[in-house]
Amino acid sequence: MNKPKCKILTIADDFDLKVWLETQAEDHQLKYLLAHADDGVIWGKFQHGNGKLITTTEPIKLFPECDFPLFREETLQQCRIFGDNSEVIIWKTDEGFKARLIQDDHRTYALTKNIIYVF
Repeated sequence: MNKPKCKILTIADDFDLKVWLETQAEDHQLKYLLAHADDGVIWGKFQHGNGKLITTTEPIKLFPECDFPLFREETLQQCRIFGDNSEVIIWKTDEGFKARLIQDDHRTYALTKNIIYVF
């Protein structure tokens, strides 16, 4: 049985959250962000090409008629960034932020009527 790789990630005390997430996304080919904050849930996507994080409120308000929460370190509880084979989660503790990476390069194959499906 294949097990995913799990690794604790180090975070400096004076880190820039957005820059750190964009770096992780680039390093591990992560595409999407799902964050839980004190004031709501935030979805985001990393731009193909330059790796910049786009959320419903940044760099511009995509839905100005809605009051979506801003992505801010001060209100962040936890955040997942993920792609096809990897996920980074960062969460707030009393001692600061903690993070871990899970990678699963294992592909599942199914044989059906002479067709191979790769999941």
